[in-house]
Amino acid sequence: MIQESIPKMGLSLDWVSGGELLEYQRQNHVFSGTAGFSAIKMNMNGGGDPQRVETARVGSDLFSVLGAQPLLGRTFRPEEDRFGGDRVAILSERLWHTQFNGDRSIIGKVVNLDEQSYTIVGVMPGNVQFPFTGAAFTKRG
Repeated sequence: MIQESIPKMGLSLDWVSGGELLEYQRQNHVFSGTAGFSAIKMNMNGGGDPQRVETARVGSDLFSVLGAQPLLGRTFRPEEDRFGGDRVAILSERLWHTQFNGDRSIIGKVVNLDEQSYTIVGVMPGNVQFPFTGAAFTKRG
């Protein structure tokens, strides 16, 4: 993880801004890839009972950086990173089983997160636990 610190101010930040991330990516000559994410709790409706879930808004390149392949469906596409792009979501395997009973026809169905509609495009296997166990991954268009 990239973290910033400003020792003279006694600050240590566990995040960077989107602009800073783009600059790190532009100047990167060390890592095979970098990706951004932001963890957030959201209210989910759709499937089973409404609930509060851990989610992460992530860059489309996150799964390739992690070397992770979906169990079902696909990962995010670069055009989904743009503001105004489609709202799409990838479920964790755990959430897929607990909230959607492991429905293999889940791809293409819609779930509401914080009263916004997201189309489910994939399910990640249980061994993908980034940034925390059980997360749903979203792209906010």
